[in-house]
Amino acid sequence: MQSKRQLIIFICLCVCLPGLTVHAYQLDKALSPCIDDQAFALAHLDVARLDVDALIDKALSMVSTHMGEDSAKLAHAGLDDFRSQADAQLRDLLQAGGKDVFVLFSMYDFPYFSVLIPIPPGADKDRLKQEVQKIAQAFELGELSTQVSGPVIRVGWKQAVTRPRSASPERLKVLNEALQACADTLAQLVFCPSPDQRRVLMEMLPQISQDLGPVQWATLSQNLDWAALGLNGPPALSMDLTIQSASAEDADSILSSIKDIYAYIGKKAEAHEEIPDLDASFRRLTPKQEGRHLRLQVDAQTLDSLITDALAPSLARARTQARRRVCMNNHRQIGLGLFMYADDHDDKLPPDLEFSTIGKYLGSNPRIFKCPATRSENPYVY
Repeated sequence: MQSKRQLIIFICLCVCLPGLTVHAYQLDKALSPCIDDQAFALAHLDVARLDVDALIDKALSMVSTHMGEDSAKLAHAGLDDFRSQADAQLRDLLQAGGKDVFVLFSMYDFPYFSVLIPIPPGADKDRLKQEVQKIAQAFELGELSTQVSGPVIRVGWKQAVTRPRSASPERLKVLNEALQACADTLAQLVFCPSPDQRRVLMEMLPQISQDLGPVQWATLSQNLDWAALGLNGPPALSMDLTIQSASAEDADSILSSIKDIYAYIGKKAEAHEEIPDLDASFRRLTPKQEGRHLRLQVDAQTLDSLITDALAPSLARARTQARRRVCMNNHRQIGLGLFMYADDHDDKLPPDLEFSTIGKYLGSNPRIFKCPATRSENPYVY
């Protein structure tokens, strides 16, 4: 289900973006020449506070809980190289002076975006640029351009990096206001559509979201001033969301639309199959109105529970499918072993499935006789 995949992607992003924070003075001084009036979203990473080990440990804990120790061991082996490589790259970036990484989204560049790294006073610009280029190349995103523009290094596709920009004081004020709403969190992502962008959304949303029923999409797009999401962790995850409207009436309309969306999804049987405790999850994800603001605060225990509710069924199915694949492979290997035995014994099949009988035809791997879904000593009947 498309909505489920989007929810999983959103939650994974919450887990995988630790250490984000934004300082308003950096936006005003260093980044203002890089922002234009069509900028609609901004995120920031404080590299010095990024804990790669905590991130990986959190992911491994989830895999171990919902998919078993064997899956966790496989995941651990696959993440070891990533852990060492990421630690080395972040260390080199910090030593070169790269303490902050911003990601800027503008309608002028969309679907492209710009990555901005402020150059602190006294830092070696050339060395910092080299480290930034190494990290950019590791993502294998294609042909990227890296340029030094005043006190900022810009990374992105050439048309997004080289284009001159200029933001009005009003636009910068709105972005700063949104950033301050979650200034005390480790992670920050703000969405600030301009009046023109809200009009475009108002026209497009009813066309691309008809499957969500009679929801007042015009209310969501027209009445939203900005939304600011703040995240903490790992290891302890928490979330703080603020939505601002022009008035209390507009905020109430947005809240009603959010409840309508939840109610419509809640009527779908397949949604409850994907997330068994769906109604409780929606209750915990319903913001409270405070004047013209909607606020949602989710503590570490609740957010862990939400992640579990959303991911556990998918992980359990993945575990079942993995077991089936192992079992099917066992059957295939055993079948090949039977024919290989027959080739050596005048076309006669073996008398039993004992390892001592046909083990040499199976690469001397006794685990082929073990079904991953049972602890039985002799799971396969011959």
